[in-house]
Parts: sequence; C-alpha cells; structure tokens
Amino acid sequence: PYIIEAIVLQSPNTSEITTKSGENVTVSDTLIGDDTGEIRLTGWREQSRLISKLVVGNRIKVIGAVAGMGRENKIEITLKGFSEIRKIN
Repeated sequence: PYIIEAIVLQSPNTSEITTKSGENVTVSDTLIGDDTGEIRLTGWREQSRLISKLVVGNRIKVIGAVAGMGRENKIEITLKGFSEIRKIN
C-alpha cells in the first residue's frame, strides 16, 4: 500500500457500474497530481464516498491505496477498505 500527497486536479466523477456478477456498485474517480505528474484515483463501493467529497484544489494525503491497471489500461491508484483520505491544510 502507498501513502501519497497530492492536489485534486479534477472534479470527482461518480457512476453506477454493473459487475460481471450482475451487482450494481458505485465507483468514483478523480485526477490527482503533484510536481512529478498526475494519476487517476479510484474508489469502489463504500470508498467511492471518500472521493466524491473531494473538491478541485484540495491538498490531500491518501493512505493505504494500491496501484494497478485501471479501466483505461493505465496505471491508477485504487482505494481499499482500509484506505483513508485526509485533507491537508
């Protein structure tokens, strides 16, 4: 798991997705970045609420997220059940 400090660069997008098993789940994502680049931050189910509360310009610390291939075949950061997002002043 990673700890990342970044700035929210894009308003969060939230949508309903139907999984292969037929379950409807909520997914939210946004773009975060710092001096080194930018990356998509995604949260599924309960973690989607953490992302949907973010506002462009927020400085945040993401704790306990994992990196992997996302829906667009690009590396992204995904929140897990133990992940946290803290706003930094």
